[in-house]
Amino acid sequence: MPRLVIAKWRRIRFPTTKVEKLMPQMPYVIPDKPIKVRGGRNIEHLRRLFPSQMRLISIARSVNKLIDEERVEFSYYRGYEVRNYTERLIAEAMRYGDCHIPTMELANFYLQDKTLIHKLFKVLVPRFMNYTTSFTSMYLLSNRDFDWSDYKQRSYVNQRVLIELKGNPYPPLLNHDLKRNNLLHNILLSQVSRDYYMNKTNHHNDEILKEQD
Repeated sequence: MPRLVIAKWRRIRFPTTKVEKLMPQMPYVIPDKPIKVRGGRNIEHLRRLFPSQMRLISIARSVNKLIDEERVEFSYYRGYEVRNYTERLIAEAMRYGDCHIPTMELANFYLQDKTLIHKLFKVLVPRFMNYTTSFTSMYLLSNRDFDWSDYKQRSYVNQRVLIELKGNPYPPLLNHDLKRNNLLHNILLSQVSRDYYMNKTNHHNDEILKEQD
């Protein structure tokens, strides 16, 4: 009677990082359903024939541009989706590394410029290794003020946003450490304040001298 052989599968463990690094804390809620992203006038007919494929191809071009330039301007909904896909791509690269075949296929699809694959694993992964928050930032450009509780205003397609990778070499957009002492109005105010306190001190000293006399 043949013996029953039970196969024991060995689970291969890939180098991993902490959970808070794999799932960075995003400052907004990611929707369950994908957002419609238009591909442009030339390929709009293809998007209607192949909606899922052309949507991913269009997003891949934008992800490639963001990884390359590290600060790109998009329309609101395209920037919203590109940011999500970029965050996931960097998180997968951090989790599995460049020796994982599915991750390399993912990077090969979203990064059409193949030199950016080296940048993803050798530049961006070490940069974001100690991050526990999102790897990207999104800024609303001040071309229109919105009430985001109103659907009609929220669906306004001409709203522009700026997406950037954190730690990029460009000057910061929000610099809270500006030295404003040399601004003209601050110089004038400081001089007025100095003159006021000098006059007040001199007046006080004159009163003391009169009392002594």
